[in-house]
Amino acid sequence: MRSLFNAAEFSQAVIELRAQAAHDDDYNRLFRRSDDFIRKQIARVIRAGVDAGAFTVEDPSQTAALFHTVLVGIQAERITSDEDTIDDVRAEFRRYVENCLLSE
Repeated sequence: MRSLFNAAEFSQAVIELRAQAAHDDDYNRLFRRSDDFIRKQIARVIRAGVDAGAFTVEDPSQTAALFHTVLVGIQAERITSDEDTIDDVRAEFRRYVENCLLSE
């Protein structure tokens, strides 16, 4: 039985729609709104971590933008590349979190 949710197919559809945003104002507005919402949610989590003393970040919004860009980028990478870079990205992202985000 085929699953109703296939992550690879979903990611491919999102990347294809995201590409349309360059030429379609409706898609562009949709992705800008969606991206803004996601970045704000990530920033809220980071800000809560700063307030709790778990994170040391000067600007949670900038860090959220970085995290969001990594997420979108790895989604595109997995769809458009034969190379499996997820382990390398995961390792570098973990290094960033440990060295730049977490409080000592």
